Amino acid sequence: MLSLLYLHQSMLLDLLTKLERFEFVLASSSPRRRDILNSIGIRVLIAPSTFAENLDKSVYAAGELWRYALDTAEQKALDVQAQRQRSAQGDRDKASRLQSEIIVSADTIVESNGLIMEKPAHAEAAFQMIKQLSGRTSQVHTGVVIIPPTATNCTPSVVKLHETTIVRFADLPDDLIRAYVQTGEPMDKAGGYGYQGLAGSLIAGIDGCYYNVVGFPLHSFCHTIRQMTPQLLANAPPPL
Repeated sequence: MLSLLYLHQSMLLDLLTKLERFEFVLASSSPRRRDILNSIGIRVLIAPSTFAENLDKSVYAAGELWRYALDTAEQKALDVQAQRQRSAQGDRDKASRLQSEIIVSADTIVESNGLIMEKPAHAEAAFQMIKQLSGRTSQVHTGVVIIPPTATNCTPSVVKLHETTIVRFADLPDDLIRAYVQTGEPMDKAGGYGYQGLAGSLIAGIDGCYYNVVGFPLHSFCHTIRQMTPQLLANAPPPL
C-alpha cells in the first residue's frame, strides 16, 4: 500500500509546492476520497453536494453506464460551485478566494449484468446486491469532474475523466453474506461493499485501478492535474 501511494504521489511530487496556492474543494463527504487525496499531499476543504443523485438511469445505454457516474459527478460539482458563488456574493474576500479554488467531485457505481448498483437503502438490499455479485465479474465505474478556478461571473471550464475496474467476487455462501452485511460496512458504499475493508477477503481479484474500487481513480486524477497545472498557474491570481 505504501509503495502504491508513493508512486501516485510521485506523479505530482515536483508540483506540490506550486499547487499549494490553490484550495482543493471536495464536493463529497466521503472519508475515503478525502483520505486518498490527503495521502498524496493534497489537503481538501470538504463541501458536500446537495444534488439528489436522481438522474434517469433508463437513458444510459448498456456499455455506457459509466456516463451515469460521470454525469452525476458533474451535477455534484456544479451544485457545489453554485453554493460557493452564492456564499461569496457581497463578500470581497470570499469572491477573491473563489479564484484559487479547484472543485473536485466524484461518483462511483457498480455495474452488474447491465444494471447500476449504487448504495444499498437497507440491509436486505445490501444482501441482494452482494448475492448478485457472488461468483461473478462486475465493473466499478467512477466519474470525476474538476472545475478549475474561475471568477464568480464566468462559465466554468469543466474537466472530466472516468475509470473502470473489473472486480471478480468469489462464490459466497448466504450465511457469509449475511454476516458481512451485519457488520454495517456495506451501507454507505456503491454495490454494498468496501474493498478496502472486510470485503477485500470476499474478492478474488481485480483488473485495473485499486483506488477506483475504493471510490477515487488516483492515478488518472494525478495525471489530469499534472496536465492542467501549466494552465492553472498561468491563470492564477498573484499569490498574497
